[in-house]
Amino acid sequence: SFGTKTEEETDWSNYVPGDETMPEIVLQRLIEKEENPEHKKLMQAMYRNAEKLGNTRVVVKAGSGYRGYFDVREGVIAVNRTAGEEISDKEQRRVLFHELLHAYLSGVIWDPRTTEELNFVRNMIRAWEKAKKLDPNYKEIHDPKTGLQEFVARIGSEKALREKLKKADIWNTIKRLIRKL
Repeated sequence: SFGTKTEEETDWSNYVPGDETMPEIVLQRLIEKEENPEHKKLMQAMYRNAEKLGNTRVVVKAGSGYRGYFDVREGVIAVNRTAGEEISDKEQRRVLFHELLHAYLSGVIWDPRTTEELNFVRNMIRAWEKAKKLDPNYKEIHDPKTGLQEFVARIGSEKALREKLKKADIWNTIKRLIRKL
């Protein structure tokens, strides 16, 4: 269902072997390919706790628009292979990781049920408030409705944001919070 594949796209077919895939399979493939040790540790923690992904499914499609999104109501991560342009395999993996973080943490953020989850949300809100002060022009994390959720997903997928958090001595706290979940 992917149509004609270039050599680079052939590698992508290893990540999502059809129209719909369970996130555990995607995480396994991402872990195998990940070069960044911090990302790999976060992915491994997500894989060990994959039940937090619930019935989430990953769907790959081609077209224009967003590179990926997580629909919390439908439990679907949609990844757009092209988004109007060819996207590298590395960028596709980054998008998948970003959307998997959304899926993984959305239930925790919007409906914390354990002491660990409540602590995660409280401490992540503190980190988010500090991060907003670091970059007042970063509109995606300043949105009062979606900012916390976007902040949490972007910390895993945006190196520039992580670097700012490291300089402000926030990054290690965030890593510990995610690993404890």
